[in-house]
Amino acid sequence: MKTLMYCLFFCFISSTLVAQNSISPQQRAQLNQINFNYEQKLKRNLSKADQQTLQLMQREAVKISNFQNLYQRKRAIAQFNQKYGKFRQNLLAKSSINEPQYLQQIKNTLPQFTFQQKGKSLVALKKSNTPNYSKKINLKRGSYRPATPKGRAVPTRNTNYTPPPSGAATTSFAATFEEIGCGGDYNGEYDSDQFSTFSSAALINGCENTRALGSNFNIPAGVKRVRVKVTLNEGYLLSSVAFGMAGYGQNYNEIGIMVHGGGQTQFHKDAELLAIAPVAYMADIDSKMDGTYIMESSFVPVSSGGTYRIKAYGKSFSLGIAGGMGVGYSQIKGLSEIEVSYEY
Repeated sequence: MKTLMYCLFFCFISSTLVAQNSISPQQRAQLNQINFNYEQKLKRNLSKADQQTLQLMQREAVKISNFQNLYQRKRAIAQFNQKYGKFRQNLLAKSSINEPQYLQQIKNTLPQFTFQQKGKSLVALKKSNTPNYSKKINLKRGSYRPATPKGRAVPTRNTNYTPPPSGAATTSFAATFEEIGCGGDYNGEYDSDQFSTFSSAALINGCENTRALGSNFNIPAGVKRVRVKVTLNEGYLLSSVAFGMAGYGQNYNEIGIMVHGGGQTQFHKDAELLAIAPVAYMADIDSKMDGTYIMESSFVPVSSGGTYRIKAYGKSFSLGIAGGMGVGYSQIKGLSEIEVSYEY
């Protein structure tokens, strides 16, 4: 038996969310050690003129990373790498740094990513990690309407059920916007049906921000599996920029479906990307989807049922070592509907 619940959005803000780093503390410690060794080599061979050039590069990289137009930013990064290419080549040569070996060490440290080399940088992009369940869900078996004043969900069992038009009162749920992060003056934008999650850091421990928009669902007892379908009417955007000064910079972004309930928080990742910049280099990668985009996943609830928060989330994580930095964001656009079906 399957039942279906729809959620259309009218939102308010709250702030309770448990986030997990996509790159573990152990991996960050390994990256720090790798880059510490290379940084020591560089420091021993840096002239005063080299130091001044690196500082100039850093100022330019910060300026470029703030470009709002993706095409202009991509073009500026290519010009930046070309402008300082010879300086970088000489810097690595006199410091006896084996760059292919260095990049391989980074790949070995982060085996969860499938990397491609872009110029002298590493980038990774993966989409639709969650399974597609559309063909297995019967959308006309029933629906759960909003909670009654006593807090009990009221089911309907009309086998010819057709979802009401967008905005119909019978399918409107109060929704929440949530976030947790490393602080800072700016963590992204927020509107009633869309939001962005931003991070920027030149810190060894990094900075990770997570934001989510969705609603609470009362899962009945005895449900064996819950299937979730999230509709984004205007798609999504992931954008990462990284700069390695005398070390390493990275930015990682992801979107997906967050499920909180039964004593745990699960992140069902749908799309992710990562940009890594080595010494004296800028890296960037973007992933954009316009129009209607569907994210789908499923989870096993506790047998007693209960309230679950089901939301679209965006995550952004930046890290910098030895003057490196990461800047980027994930953006959810036009979040219009969450469908939940139950399997008994």
